[in-house]
Amino acid sequence: MAESNINHEGIEAYASNFASKVSEDFFRKSPKINGKDILEFTPIAQVNAFILKMLLSEWKKEFSKLKSPYFDYEDAEVNQALKTFMNVLSKNIAISRADFEPLVRQAVQDAILIIYSPYDYYCKEIRKQDPIDLAALEEANKYIKVNKHLMAAYLNKLKEKPGKELPSEDGFKLLNEVFEEIQEDPEDFEPFTKAFSEISRLTLEVIYGQEKQDESSAQPTTEKPTSTATESTALNDRFAKKATTLNETLSKGEKQASLADVHEGHTVANLKSYLSLNQKFMFTKQIFGGNREAFDAAITFLDECQNRKDAVAYIKKTCKVEVLETEEGLEFLSIVDKKYP
Repeated sequence: MAESNINHEGIEAYASNFASKVSEDFFRKSPKINGKDILEFTPIAQVNAFILKMLLSEWKKEFSKLKSPYFDYEDAEVNQALKTFMNVLSKNIAISRADFEPLVRQAVQDAILIIYSPYDYYCKEIRKQDPIDLAALEEANKYIKVNKHLMAAYLNKLKEKPGKELPSEDGFKLLNEVFEEIQEDPEDFEPFTKAFSEISRLTLEVIYGQEKQDESSAQPTTEKPTSTATESTALNDRFAKKATTLNETLSKGEKQASLADVHEGHTVANLKSYLSLNQKFMFTKQIFGGNREAFDAAITFLDECQNRKDAVAYIKKTCKVEVLETEEGLEFLSIVDKKYP
């Protein structure tokens, strides 16, 4: 399974804007933030948890600096004194905006990944390790609030492996196995989109495309974004128009803004293997009314279909035009369009 086509630049820009807004709001009232405030810092629990995760990481680094080859840190009395010291520190968190805002930015980026493309998030975590550190992943798992079943399945796979160390390359293979085998869908991301957008508007184009997060698009809103391509309701026209636009753009060497771009080349050889778990979930829910069997049947047909004409005819018969004109529908068509260049 390939990683989904995540727009990391867009997510980074969004996270920066989000972090600035929430930080401005909090630090206008207080010069420092403490541990209790962090737990309730944003309406997204996963963001708050990832902030604490990074603080714990820094905390451990500081602890390691205390150790010296000249003293016995394994002594029971010393060990207890250090634990007491670290516990006291943990209860006295006090961070200024300059030091805290970068943590918020990173936490927002990580939270968006684990919510909207968990495969990308877990790949990112595995890249940090070579060999794979089971204990470190179990510790990190304590701070995961969304799509926990995926990490749980991965940890169970790791525990089945003999030996204490697993090369990161094998770790990636194991992750692919988990995502191929798991039956449970990712959590519904719509409530998270709404929660993020209460502070700074978040759209799927920001996550999967190249939409710029300017001031107008960053205004808090709970309204569903409307499609910008609603001039024609004829699916044949829409499909053909989309293909022409993409082909013309590719011929000019411009970077695409749609989910349909593939890391290697500009075609999708197999929809089933190309789509990430989150994409499958999104299209199943938004385009096929939550019917997983209907979605699987459509993907199987489209993968076996030999030409665009038959693919268009099938989509017209299977999907409602008004659904295909939604944000998710247009993304789905973009991907299918890449199947028939």
